[in-house]
Amino acid sequence: MDRRFCSWAFLAVALLAGAGCAKQETTSTTTTTNAPPPDRSNPSDFPVYPGSTVVESAPVDYGAMFAIIKKNDPSAKVPGNWRGHEVVFSTGASFAALKSWVGQLKTAPPLGMHVTSSAGGFTFKGDGENGTASAGQLFQTADAKRAVFVLALDPKAVRQSLGPALDMIDKYNALPPMLRGPVDDQTKKQLGYSVSEMLDRRSPIGIVFATLRTMSGDRRAIVLIDESKS
Repeated sequence: MDRRFCSWAFLAVALLAGAGCAKQETTSTTTTTNAPPPDRSNPSDFPVYPGSTVVESAPVDYGAMFAIIKKNDPSAKVPGNWRGHEVVFSTGASFAALKSWVGQLKTAPPLGMHVTSSAGGFTFKGDGENGTASAGQLFQTADAKRAVFVLALDPKAVRQSLGPALDMIDKYNALPPMLRGPVDDQTKKQLGYSVSEMLDRRSPIGIVFATLRTMSGDRRAIVLIDESKS
């Protein structure tokens, strides 16, 4: 089973529509007054761009998703469960600066880590770059028990290209609860996540959508997924 982060478009759209890159894997992107405040802690020691600030973080646990994939396809090869955190950072640095920073990480990874194309349930192909919108890389430790995926994003550029997908989210949020249920049930069976869960800003994918939709045009984002084999 591959969880491929081919580009920012597939990170957002494939998880939403179940197409192409991923075979897996009433709430909205706006936090309600009853929702807990965003978690702005940073549980990872992986270095990020200097001066970056935490927007939100959420726990990551693929166990339930892998179990659903295996149930739907007994022949599917899924890795052992991995747990960790996803952290989204905000920075005023230009995308060009972030792209250069990702390039430096590739050339000189943090101590004890190296660049890889597959680790922790991820299969990462290509150079992780998409024009002037995203740049990323996957790293793992020598014992292959920890993986870190880093993705730098320009939310403004991503929003321009993801317009139709964001429109779909707005249409979903406008549906009455009785019509959302069947959509959620189907995506839960196919992906391991319902659309509602994907749009919950307290979930890993929900954080990304919320960041893309709400981060101001003069800010860039860094998405960091740090996970360890459990």
